[in-house]
Amino acid sequence: MASRSFKQFVKWFLDTQSDEEVFKVLLYCDAPEPLLTGEIPSGPKTKRRRKKITPKGSSDEGDPSSKNLATLRRDILVDRWIDGNRKVSAYFHERFSALRTEMAELTIDDTNLRLDSMVKEYGGPAVVYCLIVNENEFKHEIGYRLMDELGDSCKAERSDNPPVYEVEEEILPDDIPDDIADEPLEGTIPTNGIGQFAEDTSPHPIPNTPNALEAITYAISELSATEQDLDCEALDAAIESLLSAVSDYKKRRSESALKLEKALSELCSKYGDTIEFLLADTSHCGGFDFVAAARAGGIKYPNVRQAISELARIADLLEDAEEIRTLPLRSVSEQVEATQRIREFQSQVVEGLDRLGGILGNGDSAAAIEPDEKSVSDPSPPSSEHHLFPTQPRRMRKAKRTLKKGVLPGKPAAPVGSELFCLESEEPSPEEEKPIKPALGDVSEAEPSVTGTFAAETASTARQLMYDAVREADYASAYWLAVASEASGDSTSIPSWLHLANFLAANSRCFDPQAMRALDRICNLHPAPYQELSAMHKQTNQTLAMYILSASIMASLFSGEHGPSNWLNDVKNNAAGLPEELVRIGNDILDLKYAGVSCLDYIGDHLPGGQDWDSEAKAVSDRVASWRNIAEYGKLGYQPATLTRRFIACGKHSQLKPAIDAVADDKRELVDLVDETRITYLSNRDSIEKLIREAIRLTCGSRPRRVKMESHSMESFMRDLMSLNDALAYWVDAVRRRNSRACKGSLSESQCQTIIKRIVKEAENAMGNLISDDPYVAALSCSLTHAVNMLQGKIMTPLTTRSWKKDLARPIIVSGFFPPSETIQWMESEGVDPPDIAMDRELLTETMLERVTLDAAFTQALDDEDYIRAKAVMCVADDIPDADSRFQSCLEESRRTFEARLLKTREMLEDGAQKHLIVSSDRSQMDGELLSLESTFESGEIQQFSAAYSKLDDIEKAIDKFKKERMNALGREIKELRNRVDANRANLSDAVIKYAENNLEEAERYMDSFGDGKSLLVAESFYSLALNAVELGVISEISGGAAGYDAAETDHVGNFLAVSRSIQSHIARRGSKPLDCVKLIEAGRPVGKIDMSKIPKPQAENAGKGLRAYYRLMGRSKPATDETWYVRDVTTLLGYIGFQQPSVSLVSTEDNAAHFRAEMSAKDISPLPEFGSSHRGIYDVIIVHGKPRVTGLNHILNVFGVENSRPIVIYLGRITQALRHEWSVSCREKRRTVMMVDEILLYFLASIRDNRLEAAVSCGVAWGWACPYSDGATAPREMFIGRQLMISKIGERTGAFVIYGGRQFGKSSLLRMVENEYHNPDNHQYVVFCEIKYVGDVDSAKGTQDTSLIWIKAWENMQKSDLEWVCKGISNPSPYDVQTAIRKALKKNPGMRMIFLFDEADNFLKQEASLGFQELNGIKTLMEETNYGFKAVFCGLHNVQRYYTKSNHPLAQLSAPIVVGPLEPSEARELVIRPMRALGIGFESDYVVSQILSYTNFHASLIQFFCSKLVEVVRSRKDEPPYVITGNDVEQIYKDHTFRARMSDRFQVTVLMDTRYQVIVYSMILEQLNERDGYKRLFEANEIAQLAKEWWPQGFEDMGAFEIRPLLDELVGLGVLIRCEDGQFRLRSSNVVRALGKPDDIEDALIQIAESPGPSKDKSRSLMVRIQDTPPKWGPFTLAQAADIIQPQPGLCLVFGSEALNLSRTAEALRVYVGESAKMFVLQQRFTSATGISNHVSSLVSTSLKGRYIMVIDPSTVHSKSHNLMEILVAIGGRVKELNTENRLVRVVIILNPINAYQLAHMRYSGDLRLEPYIDTEVALRKWDYTMVESFLSHMESVNTAPTVNKVLEATGGWPFLIQKMPYKGAGGILRAVERLKSDLNQNADNIRQDFFDACGLTSLGDVNKVITMLADAGSALLPEDLAELMSLDTERDIRESRALIEVLHRTGILIESREGELFCDPVVKKLVIEG
Repeated sequence: MASRSFKQFVKWFLDTQSDEEVFKVLLYCDAPEPLLTGEIPSGPKTKRRRKKITPKGSSDEGDPSSKNLATLRRDILVDRWIDGNRKVSAYFHERFSALRTEMAELTIDDTNLRLDSMVKEYGGPAVVYCLIVNENEFKHEIGYRLMDELGDSCKAERSDNPPVYEVEEEILPDDIPDDIADEPLEGTIPTNGIGQFAEDTSPHPIPNTPNALEAITYAISELSATEQDLDCEALDAAIESLLSAVSDYKKRRSESALKLEKALSELCSKYGDTIEFLLADTSHCGGFDFVAAARAGGIKYPNVRQAISELARIADLLEDAEEIRTLPLRSVSEQVEATQRIREFQSQVVEGLDRLGGILGNGDSAAAIEPDEKSVSDPSPPSSEHHLFPTQPRRMRKAKRTLKKGVLPGKPAAPVGSELFCLESEEPSPEEEKPIKPALGDVSEAEPSVTGTFAAETASTARQLMYDAVREADYASAYWLAVASEASGDSTSIPSWLHLANFLAANSRCFDPQAMRALDRICNLHPAPYQELSAMHKQTNQTLAMYILSASIMASLFSGEHGPSNWLNDVKNNAAGLPEELVRIGNDILDLKYAGVSCLDYIGDHLPGGQDWDSEAKAVSDRVASWRNIAEYGKLGYQPATLTRRFIACGKHSQLKPAIDAVADDKRELVDLVDETRITYLSNRDSIEKLIREAIRLTCGSRPRRVKMESHSMESFMRDLMSLNDALAYWVDAVRRRNSRACKGSLSESQCQTIIKRIVKEAENAMGNLISDDPYVAALSCSLTHAVNMLQGKIMTPLTTRSWKKDLARPIIVSGFFPPSETIQWMESEGVDPPDIAMDRELLTETMLERVTLDAAFTQALDDEDYIRAKAVMCVADDIPDADSRFQSCLEESRRTFEARLLKTREMLEDGAQKHLIVSSDRSQMDGELLSLESTFESGEIQQFSAAYSKLDDIEKAIDKFKKERMNALGREIKELRNRVDANRANLSDAVIKYAENNLEEAERYMDSFGDGKSLLVAESFYSLALNAVELGVISEISGGAAGYDAAETDHVGNFLAVSRSIQSHIARRGSKPLDCVKLIEAGRPVGKIDMSKIPKPQAENAGKGLRAYYRLMGRSKPATDETWYVRDVTTLLGYIGFQQPSVSLVSTEDNAAHFRAEMSAKDISPLPEFGSSHRGIYDVIIVHGKPRVTGLNHILNVFGVENSRPIVIYLGRITQALRHEWSVSCREKRRTVMMVDEILLYFLASIRDNRLEAAVSCGVAWGWACPYSDGATAPREMFIGRQLMISKIGERTGAFVIYGGRQFGKSSLLRMVENEYHNPDNHQYVVFCEIKYVGDVDSAKGTQDTSLIWIKAWENMQKSDLEWVCKGISNPSPYDVQTAIRKALKKNPGMRMIFLFDEADNFLKQEASLGFQELNGIKTLMEETNYGFKAVFCGLHNVQRYYTKSNHPLAQLSAPIVVGPLEPSEARELVIRPMRALGIGFESDYVVSQILSYTNFHASLIQFFCSKLVEVVRSRKDEPPYVITGNDVEQIYKDHTFRARMSDRFQVTVLMDTRYQVIVYSMILEQLNERDGYKRLFEANEIAQLAKEWWPQGFEDMGAFEIRPLLDELVGLGVLIRCEDGQFRLRSSNVVRALGKPDDIEDALIQIAESPGPSKDKSRSLMVRIQDTPPKWGPFTLAQAADIIQPQPGLCLVFGSEALNLSRTAEALRVYVGESAKMFVLQQRFTSATGISNHVSSLVSTSLKGRYIMVIDPSTVHSKSHNLMEILVAIGGRVKELNTENRLVRVVIILNPINAYQLAHMRYSGDLRLEPYIDTEVALRKWDYTMVESFLSHMESVNTAPTVNKVLEATGGWPFLIQKMPYKGAGGILRAVERLKSDLNQNADNIRQDFFDACGLTSLGDVNKVITMLADAGSALLPEDLAELMSLDTERDIRESRALIEVLHRTGILIESREGELFCDPVVKKLVIEG
């Protein structure tokens, strides 16, 4: 029984824990002292004893009473845990915290996949614990399941001597009172009994050693009084040891105090802020100082260890609390979660401090201990060592990085004498503001808010690093640190954008236009930075002004039109106390700017940096023109994307076209238009996405379905438009700067020179006064220095500038946590905004502290196989040694390794599939994932291999999981069947019991040996035999092929190779005579190394006769054909080789050869058709004398004219190895097939026991040429593999009568095999094959409409067969004559059988259906009259099955049809291996075979074609066996265009059989095209119907969403789709998709179909079933729906409708339609339970083991008190599945009114999918359409003209309820009846309106009127999802209820679906509801 109880888990889990672990739990949980010591009291306490406890290991001797101590401890822990003691679980929570964290992040699927690896890594019990304590209930189930699987395998051994604390007794003085002696002493553990843990939560102070002082005193007294003769040397040594021990004790006591003091000090300094925060609102608020370091000296020595342990526990809590409070919280939910966790830590820390206070001697009042002043005012610095706290295992954390020397945690260092601006200080008074001096003030950052994160070590370190970065002019690092701090919620005095501005202004970047554009953008966003920051911090600061000036001066001087002159103004006008020099510099620069003059203007425009905005604008214009050209003529991977981009760039109505054209044509007068357009449509992602959606609508709106552009395509398109936006913005910027450039001349040349000289002088003066350690001041000084040097010509203007983006990205590139692809894209783009990267301050800080170099980052990226990150590093680094070569070398190695791993995973998948461990749907899904990986790998897209390896890991884990599940499932089934046999022994015969048990034993044996490679299919075969015996009493032997094909036993060529040399050596031995060797054979002794031990004596003697005949022939130098013995010996020799009943006759002779013609049979023994069925019993046999060479042999064959007749050559001599090789080459070159037999081969044949002919053919052909594979229409019988059950069913008297399948799936070959198997004239059994392609073909000139000609076709083929005698005496017979002749022959010959196989019967059956099956009825009658002595079998394509399902089909009630699809895996495998082995061809590995099967999709004709190509490839490489096919050979064929074209043709032919097939398959492909997951998506039938209708509405308009299911089932049978157990469909494999063509080709084909008319109208989809003629009465469903409802398939059919659609007539109409084709039952009685219904269903069919049953059940008639609708239907479905057998078909029709339909839909939308595996078909009743109304009026003898029909439809909407309400009697009454009905509805006469609403179900469904009103108010149709959301908002229904209601309204006809998939209300219902 599966475990589901938490109590069971607790017991099991604690049973897995070792004694040592249990002891630790007891310690952690404050367990009672007796449990720790092991001294369990059995009576009153012993008086005058005091206990002292010391740790003792489990190996020590303990008290005898501790034998059961381990079990007692475990039981008590179980009780306490179950009773709710949280400390037990808390211990394991800490113990497994890492695993719990990992588990919490996994999804259910990931948990299942990673289960085995986690068990291996952490251990089973740990994984079970973390699953069961997880919040997710589904993980509980996984945990309980794993617990059951592990069982007792993890149970710990319970020792008789578990760990205890040793107890030593100390006798107390006798004068101590009893009441004191009984009290627990200090250091003991308070307890309330053995089984109760102490309520006192204080820790267990464990006393130290026994009273050593008393022992010493005792020793002294003993020495003083002793008279013993003691060894003085020993005594001296003992005293020395004692003194050493005393010294040791003092040292240990001193050290322990120091340790405690250090731990206390470290706790205070390291976590002081955190403790202060946690204790703010507790009783310890302000009282934490009681743990000051000075208290350590006063603590008793026995308590020191306890105090250290408690400190360790508190430290762990504080560390975790600090981590939580310093994390950046970006959402409200994260803040709430953090608050909750902080409160938990607060509670635990308070408890810990209480315990610590008790240990320190203060009890519960920690605050009472006064701290020492020194410890408060002068705390010790933190130790560099780790504190020695013993801690519980906790979550792994990244190691803390050591801070820079001199920087203390929590307090940023500041330069000495520095006066950095302090944002916390009061605003200085004017008199305090002084000019900047060399020594500037101090600086401190703003303290973070209490509501955010608090100033902690990481924040302090980040600030210090930021400070150092500015000092070193590393503004990029400062920028990213500021970004990270801002993301963490910390406010910084210098915002990130100001650091970025300084970065852009530094290092000659003022000559980079892109950098200056970025700086301008910052200036525009922050036009007055000083005012902004001063107002924010409510203070002014000179240092801030300095840093702003640092970013302004250089850029303003040298950037031409660029430059933050507004920043200069802001600082100059608002920053008080600036040095006069700086003020004057600012004024001078502004004068130049206002005059339109910059230094670059003054020097000239030739400087790089270009400032040549005219050229810049032109360059951008050229790029945009190129983009426009690509967009107009280029193609993307997805056609709608191509068309949409083309429209945006060039479309007449495109919003962007004017702007794009203006830029591409460089029309600068339109700059404002371009800027306005860009801002409107391209400024952000939302605008771009909206633009794309609108363009899609305008471009593809005329398409038959909505175009979706999601995921990859949309993201790629958006990036493309973002790049366009950057280009347009740059062009606008360049044009405006060019237009705004002022003409020189505002200032004279001399004035400009004077101003510039003045700027240089003032800058030099300012630099002299700015000498300071303040980095922000130093930044300004550096900027001024650089400007002066540039102006004085000391620094040359750079000809080129390094990319500022690379410099900016460098710090985050080194950190390694950046998104590499996005960062590289940003660096290559024209955008100027820095990338938006989520920064982790802690990681960034650690990286910067480590000073990681770019070379190290590059190496790490290569080690991680992250080549995108490596590329990013290479982008920013110019000096990494051999970067390119290292990159390529590592990438190539990674690709080789990954390719090998891919191959391994592929082998695992194919191996699992071949062994039937993985079902088709799962294999297909994993195959798709692998194909996606292989595709991306081959295209070079995989650049980050860790993620790809992770996917491979997941696939391999899934494979292992499926393997285990498959084995376990069969094991359970075998066990259940065994139990069933045991329980029913009284009811089963002895034979059945024995047979079942034997087969179950065989099944188990094969399961046990599965690891040796036996197929699970074998075990399943034996299980099926046992099951059939128990259920049906059938006892049959397993078919020959069921056990699979054992290739190892048939490798005759390999065996011959192994012994041929030894045979040749033996018979060529000197002195050896041929007859001596023959005698050895006859005696059963070996010749050479052949094994004669298994050859019976008669067979050995027979071999001797054959060899003697050979030697007699060999004794002549030329043929002796005139002598009878010669012919006799040839006959004997052919019989010895293995041919049956040979009869030879001489044809011709030559000097050294004779040509015989032999009539003989190879039966089914020959492995190759070339020497079997292809010869049709006639063989050319050539006897060759004289031992000619190859030239002579070829001459002989040419002379006799048999070179192409596949002769048998008996070579009278010994063929050497060289001659064999030469012969093989000749045969290959001439493509000549010859069976060569020589002396050596004949000796080898003597060792073959069972089948010499198989060995003779294989070995005789292996050195030659043969290719048995052919992709022709009919395969020879040697090449027909599998399908034995199909052959048997066709051959049985009442077996299958109809066969259908796709083209070239082997249907004709199957019929030929039936002919071969059952045609046996000797036993009066005849099979006649008839092709009737043109019978019933009205569209062909060769065709005929007269279907009776089928009899004439049968007669013609009888005349050509062994039934010619039946035709004698009759010429030109009529169909009646043929039938009469067949009747007479069968009557005259009792027991005679005639099986007629009618191939290509599609046209015949189609014409028969239109004629009412006239001839088929005659065929059926003839079969029944002759007791199926005459049997007709019809074979064809999908149409055969369609007509078969019609109710009046004469054969429908006889037997289920056979669907011929792809081969089973074992059959396909045998088709590959067996013929190859017969040719001497093997495989490099088993995986090579799997490759072939995967590429051919198990398609028989494709396998034949593929293998024929392989034979050519392998023989072109080598000319003698052993031949080996390699994986490269397979890949070579697969990549060959001829094979790909053939594969494409095979699937195209199948899909093109029906245009609707095309639409269904192609639309499924395109729908998942962008998901790139191997086409593994699952589709509901409804979803597929919607897709098909969107693409080709005219082809599916007469087909409801549920009527499409038969088409889907046909595609499943054709091997294109797979139907999963839950009723969903998917494409069979990615190979199918690839075979159908490229995505563009598929879409083009769909577009062409969409423009074509639909198929001809099928009236069966409109006309309702007529129940009776007079008066006319119709059923609720159409003829086509009726065929779907009763189709001969097991399962449930759900019929949805209402009384307005005549739902109550369902059973009546079905009874009429079904007739006698099946037994039909209608359940009308009431039942009390679901079981009662299912039992009743069983009782109705249990009387017969065969037949066809249809049951109709209306759930509304079932009154079940204990089960809901879902449970009822699931019970019925399960029972139906059990009742269906090979010979018995049970189908249940469920009638669902609107209420039941709503209940079912709601449960489905709520996730209850239990019913899905049982549903075969769903049918929604329809309203009457034009065709039906027209037919109705005709039957009513009324006018049925088009106007009349339209008026009826307009008035009634096609509702049968309203049509039947029309008073249509009288001449011309129909029009009056229409008007009368309209009047009645308007006036609600006789309450007709309400009756109609009731019939529709509107009343019972509740607030449906609101839905109708909503749709009316909306004014148009709505998508189902939109309507559901709208309904949920306006009603009280939740979204699931709304969806369910909408589905029911749709299925009952109230809501109608448009072509676009939108819903609108039926017009009649809408009108009546609104008017009512």
